[in-house]
Amino acid sequence: GNQELTMENAMAAVKAGHSFVTSGPIVLADVKGKIYGEKVEAKAGEALTLNCDIWNRDGLKEIRIVVNGEIVKQIPVTGESFKEAVTLTRDWESNDWILIEALGTDCCQYALTNPIIIA
Repeated sequence: GNQELTMENAMAAVKAGHSFVTSGPIVLADVKGKIYGEKVEAKAGEALTLNCDIWNRDGLKEIRIVVNGEIVKQIPVTGESFKEAVTLTRDWESNDWILIEALGTDCCQYALTNPIIIA
């Protein structure tokens, strides 16, 4: 965010779910400006845009979009970055969730985000 990098602010962000785990890829994403750990309003049948900015210095192999535990999109990637808007349309319900997995070209490079929750 726009806050000063301090231990207190970093811990508050982690507690709020504004984080991801990685062994390489960096994953930045939002839906309607809401990031991991935040809630976004959505109606049944609404097309949501997941804005992705993902990179890995050693290259990316695949991006997976997961909704409620199900992989709904597998996107092959060539190169070090993936900067695209991914459209997701479904009958959204309260407490549905979206997360991203990013796989690097090396077998051990992986990232997993916390979910963005549907309000």
